[in-house]
Amino acid sequence: MIKCLIWDLDETLWHGTLADDEEVSLRPGIRDVLEQLDGRGILQSIASRNNHDLAMAKLEELGISRYFLYSQIGWGTKAEGIRRIASELNIGLDAVAFIDDNPFERYEAGTYLPELTIYGAHEALELAGYPEFQAGKLTREAGKRREMMLSRQKRTTAEKQFAGTREDFLRSCFMELEVRAAREEELDRAFELAARTNQFNNFTERVSEDVVRSYLESPAKGLYVAELRDRFGDHGIVGAAMLDYEVERLDIRLFCISCRIEGRGIGTAFLGTVLKLAQREHPAMLEAVCSYRATGRNRPALILLQLLGFTRKEKREHDSIYALPLPFSYGAPDWITVKTGHFKQAKEGRTLRMNREEIERKVTSIVAQLLGKAEVEPSARLLGPQGVLDSVTVVRLIAWLEQEFQVAFDEEDLTIESLSSIDRIVSFIEESGCLPRGAYSGLNN
Repeated sequence: MIKCLIWDLDETLWHGTLADDEEVSLRPGIRDVLEQLDGRGILQSIASRNNHDLAMAKLEELGISRYFLYSQIGWGTKAEGIRRIASELNIGLDAVAFIDDNPFERYEAGTYLPELTIYGAHEALELAGYPEFQAGKLTREAGKRREMMLSRQKRTTAEKQFAGTREDFLRSCFMELEVRAAREEELDRAFELAARTNQFNNFTERVSEDVVRSYLESPAKGLYVAELRDRFGDHGIVGAAMLDYEVERLDIRLFCISCRIEGRGIGTAFLGTVLKLAQREHPAMLEAVCSYRATGRNRPALILLQLLGFTRKEKREHDSIYALPLPFSYGAPDWITVKTGHFKQAKEGRTLRMNREEIERKVTSIVAQLLGKAEVEPSARLLGPQGVLDSVTVVRLIAWLEQEFQVAFDEEDLTIESLSSIDRIVSFIEESGCLPRGAYSGLNN
């Protein structure tokens, strides 16, 4: 997938050579290509041997200067200019394309930058139809990607001009990160992040849209997203994480964080908060695990795991398993305000009070997870001579119930008889006037 297209100017973007004749004209159809790619979230820039001021004035005159970021216009090599653009945008050269009419320039760029995708100028009007320029479903973030990169550029400029410490500068950005269960309308963005992110991605596994949707709909899975705002604007959804809830283990199937927000602590704040929320919903978990497959470009994802306290538990042929003991305690850096949104149950429109049938279904599911079974009969005996739970497991059950239903088991409630069956537990919870975890709009740090 191409994330950035870099244009040559003379006889590529426009007809004519600017140094010979300032009356160059935009090639017919080029404006439509610029608009289409920009609307898909594909960034665009320029690498051209030209007088910088004259070329920028011409782009402004033609009404297209706004489409180009970090343009490299001068008399240096185009290969070096392309490398600099990719570095400024923080994207790999394998996601960058270059279009030029001159075969020498194409050959030189390809020789020094073999990962680069290169096109001749005669292909310009066909680019939008090529599969590598198909961005899938248009998300809000894709349509605003150029604006978001301009915000990033403003932030970088402001940081260079800031006289205080880096921590003071980050505090002055007033970053607000909202971490929540994904909504239906955010599935496309979660899929886009999984497909596009190469650096902050533990597996760089290209999952299908159906797989991403399953993490929203299945009660045994979780899909979390992070939305970022700061003084420079609304950055939209910048992170996604897919979790599998097992009996005693939380498996982070995939996490991906936009490279646009690197270097601010957003990655650890997001994943650390996700782990906190998952623990609160599933307090019986004893361990969080995450597979990591090294690609050479996703080392930031490994560092992120290590910053959170994950250590390598198992090395396999193609990847490694990193683990973190639970319970886990995390606090975000003081320059990030973390807010947590609705839990899954609230998002699905549950009422504040749960009826008996809902409570029974939830308690039965919890008992089944503790036993590692697909299902448990509601009539099953939990404690006593024929009980299926031992004392240690019952303690974990009580902790889980207290977290899940916001109830408290006092000493007089902890009797074999009161905990002997699902039916008796359901009665206790019902009488306690429980509030399901989904009733809470947020849990702030």
